[in-house]
Amino acid sequence: MINSEENPRDLASLTVPCTGRLVATGDEVEPYRLLAADSGAVEPAAVFLRELLAAGRSVATLRSYGMDLLRWWRFLHAVNIGWDRATRVEARDFSCWIQVTAKQRRLVSGRGNAGVPNSVTGKPALGDRYAPATVAHSETVLRGFYDFHRDAGTGTILNPFPLDPARRSRRAHAHHNPMDGWTRERAGRYRSKVPHRVPRAIPDQRFNELFAALPSNRDRALVAFWISTGVRASELLGVRQCDIDPGQQLITLVRKGTRAAQQVPASADAFVWLRLYQEEVHGQVPRGRTQPVWWTLRRPRRPLNYHAAHRMFERANAALGSDWTVHDLRHSAAARMARDPQLTLSDVQLVMGHAHLSTTELYQGDAKIAATRIATILACKGGAIADITVGDCVELVETMRRVHTRGGQKKFDFYLRLRTLGVFPGDAPHSIRAFGLAGGRLTVEQLVDRYRIQCRPIRDLLVDYLRERQPSLDFVNLDAISRTLVGLFWARVEALPPASTPCGSRPTSSAPGRTS
Repeated sequence: MINSEENPRDLASLTVPCTGRLVATGDEVEPYRLLAADSGAVEPAAVFLRELLAAGRSVATLRSYGMDLLRWWRFLHAVNIGWDRATRVEARDFSCWIQVTAKQRRLVSGRGNAGVPNSVTGKPALGDRYAPATVAHSETVLRGFYDFHRDAGTGTILNPFPLDPARRSRRAHAHHNPMDGWTRERAGRYRSKVPHRVPRAIPDQRFNELFAALPSNRDRALVAFWISTGVRASELLGVRQCDIDPGQQLITLVRKGTRAAQQVPASADAFVWLRLYQEEVHGQVPRGRTQPVWWTLRRPRRPLNYHAAHRMFERANAALGSDWTVHDLRHSAAARMARDPQLTLSDVQLVMGHAHLSTTELYQGDAKIAATRIATILACKGGAIADITVGDCVELVETMRRVHTRGGQKKFDFYLRLRTLGVFPGDAPHSIRAFGLAGGRLTVEQLVDRYRIQCRPIRDLLVDYLRERQPSLDFVNLDAISRTLVGLFWARVEALPPASTPCGSRPTSSAPGRTS
């Protein structure tokens, strides 16, 4: 127990040696193997990775999970604790240590000092510590590792990496409203917060400079396909000869998450550079429809992997003094597609392979979101932009609130743009927040009345119930309960045909009671 801890560890002076390693075996049954300090295989990790492989996880996922397990094993070796005797004290100390320790990584020329923005891209250089995403990923992997061994009867009874207390009694996104956005729910007790990163696209002028710095036709073909298709780096590197269709300007690739084959369009320039590259390597690489398209430039020729492509991109960055990444090309492609008036947002989502449309919306920008709101008013009310009134904007905002639309300030930016255009009278409020629809906490009565309950006794009962629960809840949980109880339950009951569910015919016992 954490409460019984007498001698806390001095994490500031703790030295974690780089013992053990994760090796690639080249075996399809066991792609990666975790070795301990004595060069022996770590059997608990091997069983866990084998379970992931059987569940259909990719080789890249196994490597990522293996690196997280390697860091955990090194920490346990430093504190002299066995993996099956680790408690929440070790989990807590590891979560603190990984956030403050300096990682060992290969130095790359042109990367600059840690935290100092690059003079070309404006992005801060990588720091000496692990990124918040890496810390959060480690906590998730280790929690799953101990959950697996606990279910198998080979690990600890209590998971050292427990769930957050608010999540123990329910699953993630329980009772999710399909009309609502996906909220970020805290999963693990020791899971650190991951800051939201805005997608960074490469400006056209900077991309031209980067493209001119590429030394070979192979590199130009790769970058041309990445910037025109927006596919992930690993997806393009897995393309075979039979997946290229120059006649229709399509390439077939396997998506990273779903593992489904999909055809995506590419630019004509990309196929031109590909043809030039194929002429250069003609007779030097194996022929066949199932052979890879991309090969190394150095001999002996080998299929090009992600790490080699990443080094190619780093060499081009070093010549320019920049620090663009291969994934920045995907962001740039998505931003270009989002600006294309001939492509809908669903088209961009399909090409990019995004699971949720909200991910694709990140590339729209404030102006396009505001244009979407204005177009919604015109589609419902008719007329021209000059005919839009303040009342139309208020009605749209109220409707968005009823369907739980999120979006922060961007949700109301369309009102500011219309006012700037002079559509509204001079005495119109400077912000739609002046109407009291965008901010402030609602009372219990307002939480219930926003769903317009027709049956007055039921409405009063719901208000009394929420008022009774209010002292023990914060506003977020109170709002969530009101959405579930009133919006998702009783409001939908009243929406049923009146002949089958008259309000007066329902007994008192059918009124809502406790909610979990």
